[in-house]
Amino acid sequence: MAITLCLVCANFLNAEPLIGTYTMSYFRQSEMRIEASKPESDGSFYFYIQLCGEYESQQVFFSLKSSDALEFVDALRTAREKFIEWKATAEKNNVKGFNKEMPKSFPSMKVAWTSGGDWHFSYAKIYTLDFLVTSEGESVCVISDKAVDRENKYIDNKFYFVLKTIDEFDALIKYVNIAKVTEYFDGQSNTSDLFR
Repeated sequence: MAITLCLVCANFLNAEPLIGTYTMSYFRQSEMRIEASKPESDGSFYFYIQLCGEYESQQVFFSLKSSDALEFVDALRTAREKFIEWKATAEKNNVKGFNKEMPKSFPSMKVAWTSGGDWHFSYAKIYTLDFLVTSEGESVCVISDKAVDRENKYIDNKFYFVLKTIDEFDALIKYVNIAKVTEYFDGQSNTSDLFR
């Protein structure tokens, strides 16, 4: 019992705080996490945006620098508007089996994932959403790629980032937000100040 409690506590202490959630309904994932590391003295931190991995039990995240958050959100907003426009065009014209790259890329991000109980990290890379109309006529925005461990090229992981609804775009835009992270951690320090 004591060992189990220690393991649960250790895992909890290593987790980053939850800032918000979004859904990835294409994979019927109910809740995907958006986390953030505690800001450094210069105010910099990382956002961790959960993705789908090769295996359901894996944890996979984009690792985004706070200094790149505005560029990430700007690319999301552009993709959101194009998604609305292109989805309507695809439906109106009964398009199926179509793929086109979105006009704006995300800033450079790393991918972090678990495998065999260990965390692995890729080198930073620039990703771009693709607008995809499936053979069934369903419209989505997707990044499907393979991340390679920066320390061992033989360890890799396939991951998926798929947005299917405007609500999914909007939740990411809402929570990849520097002010929300600052507010969260300011609230944490205010609570700590109560117990000096």
